[in-house]
Amino acid sequence: MEQPRGGWSSEVAKPTPASGYDIKYGHGLLASESGDWPDYLVVTTPSALRAATPFLSKRPSGSTFVRTLDWNHLDRAEARLTGGAMVVGIGGGMALDASKYIALKRGLPLVLVPTLVSTGAIIHGHVAKWEGHRIIGSSEQWPWRDFEDILVDYD
Repeated sequence: MEQPRGGWSSEVAKPTPASGYDIKYGHGLLASESGDWPDYLVVTTPSALRAATPFLSKRPSGSTFVRTLDWNHLDRAEARLTGGAMVVGIGGGMALDASKYIALKRGLPLVLVPTLVSTGAIIHGHVAKWEGHRIIGSSEQWPWRDFEDILVDYD
């Protein structure tokens, strides 16, 4: 399996800057792209999954809902997932950041599908370390996960 492009320390390598990502925009992207995805896992929230499900060409093999970015919570969410050759983050910043963490832990490719246009999670790969409702450390110490695709589907 190919190693993820992300890493655990900015001291070792650098994440891709926002300008380095090719963001796909358009109608019908989720339907057309998801038909070609391998067995995939979804990291999301209930409302985001409800919004995206009608547009998916094939169903994920598993999904997990996140309600916080606390790393203990994310570890439990990741442990509930089985299988999958790829991770798809669907939702706002919390779901997208959680999908980066889970994809990095599993060493799997990552696709982001934002359901909010206000989130910066689609243009940065860092995953802040959260303990409860507090951020620990700084971006130089946090992991990051570069993504394969970012799909902004107008539908």
